Amino acid sequence: MKKRRAFTLIECIIACFVVMCAFLCVASIIPVASHQAGADKNRLTALRVAQNVMSEVRSRPFGSSLGSLEGPVKIDGEVVEGHPVETEVFTVAHVTPTIPSGADYGTVAVTVTWLEGLKAPKSLTLTGGITREP
Repeated sequence: MKKRRAFTLIECIIACFVVMCAFLCVASIIPVASHQAGADKNRLTALRVAQNVMSEVRSRPFGSSLGSLEGPVKIDGEVVEGHPVETEVFTVAHVTPTIPSGADYGTVAVTVTWLEGLKAPKSLTLTGGITREP
């Protein structure tokens, strides 16, 4: 009968070390992924705010004043793409129309800014076309 060889103590220690390293590698990814998900949520919310402002611009008469659209926008408890949005303040920083003299068309740039943690403010600019109603 052959003698069965069992794991030695050193082999068990090495196996535990390898498993621990693999676990730590996977665990280190979680905070990065969580932070990225929060940043994506904020960008998505800023895009929705900019789209809402752009819709408001397009519903107004061609060439009308747009200054009243600028200012803070408070988002409280909404759900965006299945993720709840915490109370955040996004600011519509600029609504800038560019209409060539005498033209029946133009562009509007809507810039939304927000704070993400202790970092510098982030911003998103949405540009779209506008035309005079026939």
